[in-house]
Amino acid sequence: MLNRRLILPIAAGILLIGAPWATHPAGAQSSASNAPVRSITRASHDLSLAFPVAGRVAEALVEPGDTVTAGQPLVRLERADSAARVELLETRAQSSIEIDRATAAWELAKVKEAGIRAAYERNAGASFEVQEAELETSAALLTVELHKQRQREAELELAQAQACTRSASSPPPSTA
Repeated sequence: MLNRRLILPIAAGILLIGAPWATHPAGAQSSASNAPVRSITRASHDLSLAFPVAGRVAEALVEPGDTVTAGQPLVRLERADSAARVELLETRAQSSIEIDRATAAWELAKVKEAGIRAAYERNAGASFEVQEAELETSAALLTVELHKQRQREAELELAQAQACTRSASSPPPSTA
């Protein structure tokens, strides 16, 4: 059997709060039940946003809570930042200074290696000096390849920045 001391306070609380079936006649609906309810919900998952180019946000193209689709622009960057970044990347992509310098160092390493090898063949040098010269020549060649790779990366970054600048300067898609 249920304890009366426990049931009475619970029943009194229900009466004070009021149950929905107690405040409305059968079948009647409150006008408040159709009113919009503002609430804060938790996202089903979080995403970290990363942008292919650095810059300052000039305009937000979506509002918090908007539904977005893949590829839809979310913000527009300031043109001055984008233009400066594109110019910087153009300079890096078109410059061959680092490659030329590394190539000269590689040529110098080959000349030194040939001289050390000739001295060794005349018994005027040690075998470790030849090995050292060979390794320096190999390292110099790797430096040339590294600078070529960096220039290619700069070309790709430039193409990406140019594409982003074009999309950032285009008008936002119509929602009609």
